[in-house]
Order: sequence, then structure tokens, then C-alpha cells
Amino acid sequence: MIHVIDDSKNEKRDFTFSRSLLVKYMKYFDKCLKKISDQDEIDISIHCDAVIFEWLLNYIFSMEEYEKKQQGNKVLNGIGGGGGNSGW
Repeated sequence: MIHVIDDSKNEKRDFTFSRSLLVKYMKYFDKCLKKISDQDEIDISIHCDAVIFEWLLNYIFSMEEYEKKQQGNKVLNGIGGGGGNSGW
């Protein structure tokens, strides 16, 4: 759980986010969370603009989906052709 505390708006919002994605896309957390597995619960408090943090999380989720689609396309191209030298 990531608790985002937005001091300027006197607001607190909670976000759920996997450790592996947090480390992959937000390198700042790498040193802090390197020894923690995805199965371990994390509880982090961050003081920042909550709207911007939410935007960053949405960006990360969309990047992860894009990468999964790209990898899926590579697998499909490797199976069925698209390469021209498939031997079919």
C-alpha cells in the first residue's frame, strides 16, 4: 500500500501497486525495496501531489500493458510468420 499525502490540499490517498512495477519504473525505490519480494506487503508513505502521483501510476500501468502487447506480437510473429523465411 502506498499512502500519498498531499500537504498542499490536506489530502491523503491510498494506492495499491506491485513492488516489481514500482522498482521497474520508479528507480528511486530500487534501493529501498530491492530485498522485498512481491509477496511481502509494503507500506510506504509519500509526500507529494496526489494527482500527479496518480497520473504517474496510470502512465506506468499503460507502459506495462504496451510492453506486454509488444511481447505478445513478437511471439505471434515468431509462430506464424511475418518474417518471410518461415518455411511455409
